[in-house]
Amino acid sequence: MGCRFARLGLIVALAFSAAGLARPAFAAEKIGVVLMHGKNSTNKPRSPIGRLQAALQDAGFVTVAPELPWSRDRQYADTVEGAFAELDRAVAELKDKGVGKVVIAGHSLGANVALAYGTQRSGLAGIVVIAPGHIPESDDWRKSFADDVAKAKAMVAAGKGEEPADFSDRNQGKSSPITLRAKVYLSYFDPDGLAAMSHTAGGLSPNTPVLWIVEDSRKDQIAGRATFDRIPDGGKKEYAVVDSSHNDAPEKSAARIVQWLKKL
Repeated sequence: MGCRFARLGLIVALAFSAAGLARPAFAAEKIGVVLMHGKNSTNKPRSPIGRLQAALQDAGFVTVAPELPWSRDRQYADTVEGAFAELDRAVAELKDKGVGKVVIAGHSLGANVALAYGTQRSGLAGIVVIAPGHIPESDDWRKSFADDVAKAKAMVAAGKGEEPADFSDRNQGKSSPITLRAKVYLSYFDPDGLAAMSHTAGGLSPNTPVLWIVEDSRKDQIAGRATFDRIPDGGKKEYAVVDSSHNDAPEKSAARIVQWLKKL
Protein backbone atom coordinates (compact mmCIF):
# COMPACT_ATOMS: atom_id res chain seq x y z
CA MET A 1 0.00 0.00 0.00
CA GLY A 2 2.80 2.40 0.90
CA CYS A 3 4.54 1.80 -2.42
CA ARG A 4 1.30 2.40 -4.27
CA PHE A 5 0.80 5.81 -2.59
CA ALA A 6 4.44 6.66 -3.21
CA ARG A 7 4.05 5.91 -6.92
CA LEU A 8 0.84 7.95 -7.03
CA GLY A 9 2.57 10.87 -5.36
CA LEU A 10 5.40 10.67 -7.86
CA ILE A 11 2.94 10.67 -10.78
CA VAL A 12 1.12 13.73 -9.38
CA ALA A 13 4.42 15.53 -8.77
CA LEU A 14 5.55 14.82 -12.32
CA ALA A 15 2.23 16.06 -13.68
CA PHE A 16 2.56 19.35 -11.82
CA SER A 17 6.17 19.62 -12.94
CA ALA A 18 5.18 19.08 -16.56
CA ALA A 19 2.45 21.70 -16.22
CA GLY A 20 4.98 24.10 -14.80
CA LEU A 21 7.29 23.48 -17.72
CA ALA A 22 4.44 23.95 -20.17
CA ARG A 23 3.46 27.39 -18.87
CA PRO A 24 6.53 29.27 -20.15
CA ALA A 25 6.09 27.65 -23.58
CA PHE A 26 2.47 28.85 -23.64
CA ALA A 27 3.49 32.32 -22.46
CA ALA A 28 6.01 32.55 -25.27
CA GLU A 29 3.09 32.38 -27.73
CA LYS A 30 1.41 35.44 -26.23
CA ILE A 31 1.41 38.54 -28.43
CA GLY A 32 1.88 41.97 -26.92
CA VAL A 33 1.34 45.28 -28.67
CA VAL A 34 2.95 48.64 -27.90
CA LEU A 35 0.51 51.33 -29.08
CA MET A 36 1.64 54.85 -29.98
CA HIS A 37 -0.71 57.80 -30.21
CA GLY A 38 -0.50 60.60 -32.77
CA LYS A 39 0.83 64.12 -32.60
CA ASN A 40 -0.83 66.34 -29.99
CA SER A 41 -3.01 63.41 -28.95
CA THR A 42 -3.12 61.27 -25.81
CA ASN A 43 -3.14 57.66 -24.63
CA LYS A 44 -6.41 58.11 -22.72
CA PRO A 45 -9.21 55.53 -23.07
CA ARG A 46 -11.36 57.78 -25.28
CA SER A 47 -8.50 58.81 -27.56
CA PRO A 48 -8.11 57.19 -31.00
CA ILE A 49 -5.33 54.89 -29.76
CA GLY A 50 -7.21 54.25 -26.50
CA ARG A 51 -10.21 52.89 -28.41
CA LEU A 52 -7.95 50.60 -30.42
CA GLN A 53 -6.29 49.43 -27.22
CA ALA A 54 -9.67 48.43 -25.78
CA ALA A 55 -10.50 46.44 -28.92
CA LEU A 56 -7.19 44.59 -28.84
CA GLN A 57 -7.53 43.78 -25.17
CA ASP A 58 -11.06 42.46 -25.77
CA ALA A 59 -9.53 40.18 -28.44
CA GLY A 60 -7.09 38.77 -25.87
CA PHE A 61 -3.90 40.68 -26.66
CA VAL A 62 -1.65 42.25 -24.04
CA THR A 63 -1.11 45.96 -24.66
CA VAL A 64 0.71 49.01 -23.34
CA ALA A 65 0.09 52.56 -24.55
CA PRO A 66 2.69 54.95 -23.13
CA GLU A 67 2.35 58.72 -23.29
CA LEU A 68 5.08 59.72 -25.73
CA PRO A 69 7.13 62.91 -26.29
CA TRP A 70 4.74 64.32 -28.93
CA SER A 71 1.60 64.07 -26.77
CA ARG A 72 -0.73 66.97 -26.08
CA ASP A 73 0.81 67.50 -22.63
CA ARG A 74 4.48 66.81 -23.42
CA GLN A 75 4.77 68.87 -26.64
CA TYR A 76 7.90 67.32 -28.20
CA ALA A 77 9.63 66.75 -24.88
CA ASP A 78 12.30 64.55 -26.49
CA THR A 79 13.76 63.50 -29.82
CA VAL A 80 12.77 60.49 -31.90
CA GLU A 81 15.84 58.72 -30.50
CA GLY A 82 14.71 59.62 -27.00
CA ALA A 83 11.32 58.08 -27.74
CA PHE A 84 13.11 54.83 -28.65
CA ALA A 85 14.30 54.54 -25.05
CA GLU A 86 10.70 54.91 -23.84
CA LEU A 87 9.59 52.25 -26.29
CA ASP A 88 12.34 49.95 -25.01
CA ARG A 89 10.81 50.26 -21.55
CA ALA A 90 7.34 49.52 -22.93
CA VAL A 91 8.68 46.41 -24.68
CA ALA A 92 10.33 45.30 -21.42
CA GLU A 93 7.02 45.81 -19.61
CA LEU A 94 5.27 43.50 -22.05
CA LYS A 95 7.96 40.85 -21.66
CA ASP A 96 7.61 41.08 -17.88
CA LYS A 97 3.95 40.17 -18.43
CA GLY A 98 4.96 36.96 -20.19
CA VAL A 99 4.72 38.18 -23.77
CA GLY A 100 6.91 36.32 -26.25
CA LYS A 101 6.07 38.26 -29.43
CA VAL A 102 6.09 42.05 -29.47
CA VAL A 103 4.41 44.20 -32.12
CA ILE A 104 4.88 47.97 -32.41
CA ALA A 105 1.83 49.88 -33.67
CA GLY A 106 1.52 53.62 -34.20
CA HIS A 107 -1.08 56.13 -35.37
CA SER A 108 -0.20 59.28 -37.36
CA LEU A 109 3.21 60.51 -36.09
CA GLY A 110 3.30 57.36 -33.96
CA ALA A 111 3.27 55.40 -37.23
CA ASN A 112 6.43 57.20 -38.36
CA VAL A 113 8.21 56.34 -35.13
CA ALA A 114 6.99 52.73 -35.22
CA LEU A 115 8.59 52.35 -38.63
CA ALA A 116 11.80 54.04 -37.49
CA TYR A 117 11.96 51.91 -34.35
CA GLY A 118 11.75 48.82 -36.52
CA THR A 119 14.92 49.86 -38.34
CA GLN A 120 16.81 50.36 -35.09
CA ARG A 121 15.72 47.32 -33.06
CA SER A 122 15.72 43.62 -33.94
CA GLY A 123 13.39 40.91 -32.73
CA LEU A 124 10.04 42.58 -33.35
CA ALA A 125 7.22 40.24 -34.35
CA GLY A 126 5.67 42.94 -36.51
CA ILE A 127 4.90 46.61 -37.15
CA VAL A 128 1.50 48.23 -37.68
CA VAL A 129 1.45 51.60 -39.44
CA ILE A 130 -1.91 53.36 -39.03
CA ALA A 131 -2.81 56.47 -41.03
CA PRO A 132 0.66 58.06 -41.10
CA GLY A 133 0.40 61.81 -41.40
CA HIS A 134 3.79 63.40 -40.68
CA ILE A 135 5.68 63.77 -43.97
CA PRO A 136 8.74 66.05 -43.67
CA GLU A 137 10.21 64.49 -46.83
CA SER A 138 7.31 65.57 -49.07
CA ASP A 139 7.87 68.44 -51.50
CA ASP A 140 5.29 70.58 -49.72
CA TRP A 141 6.79 70.09 -46.28
CA ARG A 142 10.34 70.56 -47.53
CA LYS A 143 9.36 73.93 -48.96
CA SER A 144 7.22 75.03 -46.03
CA PHE A 145 9.76 74.17 -43.32
CA ALA A 146 13.03 74.76 -45.18
CA ASP A 147 13.93 77.88 -43.18
CA ASP A 148 13.10 76.24 -39.84
CA VAL A 149 15.09 73.10 -40.68
CA ALA A 150 18.05 75.23 -41.79
CA LYS A 151 17.82 77.24 -38.56
CA ALA A 152 17.73 74.08 -36.43
CA LYS A 153 20.68 72.55 -38.31
CA ALA A 154 22.72 75.74 -37.84
CA MET A 155 22.00 75.77 -34.11
CA VAL A 156 22.94 72.12 -33.71
CA ALA A 157 26.15 72.66 -35.70
CA ALA A 158 27.01 75.60 -33.45
CA GLY A 159 26.58 73.49 -30.33
CA LYS A 160 23.26 75.10 -29.47
CA GLY A 161 21.04 72.09 -30.05
CA GLU A 162 19.78 72.13 -26.47
CA GLU A 163 18.66 75.76 -26.72
CA PRO A 164 14.96 76.50 -27.37
CA ALA A 165 13.90 78.54 -30.38
CA ASP A 166 10.73 79.42 -32.29
CA PHE A 167 9.77 77.09 -35.14
CA SER A 168 6.69 76.05 -37.12
CA ASP A 169 4.70 72.84 -36.76
CA ARG A 170 1.90 71.26 -38.79
CA ASN A 171 -0.87 68.93 -37.74
CA GLN A 172 -3.69 67.80 -40.04
CA GLY A 173 -2.97 70.55 -42.54
CA LYS A 174 -2.88 73.36 -39.98
CA SER A 175 0.40 75.15 -39.25
CA SER A 176 1.16 76.64 -35.84
CA PRO A 177 4.13 78.19 -34.02
CA ILE A 178 6.01 76.11 -31.48
CA THR A 179 8.99 76.71 -29.19
CA LEU A 180 11.32 73.79 -28.51
CA ARG A 181 14.93 72.71 -28.51
CA ALA A 182 16.65 72.87 -31.89
CA LYS A 183 17.84 69.26 -31.83
CA VAL A 184 14.33 68.06 -31.01
CA TYR A 185 12.81 70.03 -33.87
CA LEU A 186 15.40 68.70 -36.30
CA SER A 187 14.74 65.15 -35.12
CA TYR A 188 11.12 65.34 -36.32
CA PHE A 189 11.39 67.71 -39.29
CA ASP A 190 14.63 66.73 -41.01
CA PRO A 191 13.44 65.38 -44.40
CA ASP A 192 16.25 62.84 -44.28
CA GLY A 193 15.84 61.96 -40.61
CA LEU A 194 14.27 59.11 -38.69
CA ALA A 195 10.79 60.64 -38.80
CA ALA A 196 10.76 60.56 -42.60
CA MET A 197 8.99 57.32 -43.54
CA SER A 198 10.22 57.10 -47.12
CA HIS A 199 13.74 57.27 -45.69
CA THR A 200 13.27 54.57 -43.04
CA ALA A 201 10.96 52.19 -44.93
CA GLY A 202 13.80 50.79 -47.00
CA GLY A 203 15.78 50.03 -43.87
CA LEU A 204 13.42 47.37 -42.56
CA SER A 205 14.37 43.73 -42.73
CA PRO A 206 12.49 41.90 -45.53
CA ASN A 207 11.45 39.37 -42.88
CA THR A 208 9.61 41.95 -40.78
CA PRO A 209 5.82 41.54 -40.98
CA VAL A 210 4.26 44.95 -41.67
CA LEU A 211 0.59 45.93 -41.80
CA TRP A 212 0.22 49.35 -43.45
CA ILE A 213 -3.19 50.98 -43.05
CA VAL A 214 -4.13 54.23 -44.78
CA GLU A 215 -7.33 56.23 -45.12
CA ASP A 216 -8.96 56.06 -48.54
CA SER A 217 -8.39 59.79 -49.05
CA ARG A 218 -4.61 59.37 -48.65
CA LYS A 219 -3.98 56.10 -50.45
CA ASP A 220 -2.32 57.84 -53.40
CA GLN A 221 -0.21 60.26 -51.34
CA ILE A 222 3.38 59.82 -50.15
CA ALA A 223 2.08 58.51 -46.81
CA GLY A 224 0.26 55.75 -48.68
CA ARG A 225 1.28 53.22 -51.28
CA ALA A 226 4.36 55.11 -52.49
CA THR A 227 6.12 54.72 -49.15
CA PHE A 228 4.75 51.24 -48.47
CA ASP A 229 6.34 50.06 -51.73
CA ARG A 230 9.77 51.07 -50.40
CA ILE A 231 9.63 48.35 -47.73
CA PRO A 232 11.70 45.34 -48.87
CA ASP A 233 9.27 42.66 -49.98
CA GLY A 234 9.91 39.41 -48.20
CA GLY A 235 6.29 38.35 -48.56
CA LYS A 236 5.38 39.62 -45.11
CA LYS A 237 3.94 43.05 -45.77
CA GLU A 238 0.27 43.88 -46.24
CA TYR A 239 -1.46 47.06 -47.39
CA ALA A 240 -5.00 47.96 -46.35
CA VAL A 241 -7.24 50.94 -47.13
CA VAL A 242 -9.94 51.94 -44.64
CA ASP A 243 -12.93 54.20 -45.10
CA SER A 244 -12.39 56.54 -42.18
CA SER A 245 -11.28 59.96 -41.07
CA HIS A 246 -7.73 60.37 -39.81
CA ASN A 247 -8.75 60.28 -36.15
CA ASP A 248 -11.10 57.33 -36.57
CA ALA A 249 -8.56 55.18 -38.41
CA PRO A 250 -7.31 53.22 -35.35
CA GLU A 251 -10.82 52.24 -34.25
CA LYS A 252 -12.06 51.54 -37.80
CA SER A 253 -8.98 49.35 -38.38
CA ALA A 254 -9.34 47.31 -35.19
CA ALA A 255 -10.92 44.23 -36.77
CA ARG A 256 -8.33 44.20 -39.56
CA ILE A 257 -5.49 44.51 -37.05
CA VAL A 258 -6.86 41.71 -34.87
CA GLN A 259 -7.10 39.46 -37.92
CA TRP A 260 -3.51 40.25 -38.87
CA LEU A 261 -2.16 39.74 -35.35
CA LYS A 262 -3.73 36.29 -35.14
CA LYS A 263 -1.67 35.21 -38.15
CA LEU A 264 1.67 36.04 -36.51
